[in-house]
Amino acid sequence: MSWIFVVIGLAIIGFTLLDLVMTTLTMEGAGPASNVVSHLTWKCFRLADRWLDSQWLRMLTGSVVLVVLVVFWLACTWLGWVLVFCWDGIQLINTATQQEASLVDRIYYVGYTITTVGYGDFRVLDTFGRLVSIVAGFTGLFLLTLAITYSIQVLTAVVEKRRLALLLDAMDLSRHETPAPPDERAQRIEIAADQLASLHADMAGVSQKYLAYPVIHAFNDRSPRVCLPVHISRVYTFLATAADSQDLSMATSERLAATRALIQVLIINAMASHWSKVYVASSGWGVSTTGEADTRDL
Repeated sequence: MSWIFVVIGLAIIGFTLLDLVMTTLTMEGAGPASNVVSHLTWKCFRLADRWLDSQWLRMLTGSVVLVVLVVFWLACTWLGWVLVFCWDGIQLINTATQQEASLVDRIYYVGYTITTVGYGDFRVLDTFGRLVSIVAGFTGLFLLTLAITYSIQVLTAVVEKRRLALLLDAMDLSRHETPAPPDERAQRIEIAADQLASLHADMAGVSQKYLAYPVIHAFNDRSPRVCLPVHISRVYTFLATAADSQDLSMATSERLAATRALIQVLIINAMASHWSKVYVASSGWGVSTTGEADTRDL
């Protein structure tokens, strides 16, 4: 094959590795290709769910999106190295028959090389081909290691997201919406402010997890109790009503202000991504025209 295919193959490999590093190591969201692939996969599940209305389909969405990402990285890397090894300058032979490897044989050789299996069915005769085989094996090891690590981190982030949702659910902020005398209402707000302050570290952590691993938005929750966007809406509503109270101490007001700042960042990272269609106002809050936190399509 012409050297042009080698250039194309190396370009595919380089772009795939760049996308992999941007997705797994920068902690600033997905790479350009991963962003498109994950979004399209998620959209396909959304369309299928509108027809089937299946709870199990929604529960599988996040896992399938994660698997599709890993398969995409592996497939692109495999394709790139196949184009490189199809170059006529690399002499690849069958160790049993000593015959030149066919296209299918080269695809097979690249597959077990990048997965670091190394059956030894085929071997490269020239020095350049051996060096390329070493680089291909290292690339595959690098890819698989990052993919596995990324998958574990994503699943851990999903667990932390649901943990924060459960902690907010236990607070039951909706009870503060019931009418009460000013003194009693102020006391309720102070208690809630203390409870929310104890969750500041969790809010900040989950907020950064949404930024680092936006794919966690594809993981749907079976119960409203562990659905974080629902509880973010309740916290937002509570903060909006608590701001109107005139009988709060300075310490309580400062705690509420700190909670508001953290919730604002959490809303931006969790709701303003391409995964949802939540409208984000110029202030950074996900607010609908009615003044309530908008959680549609979440």
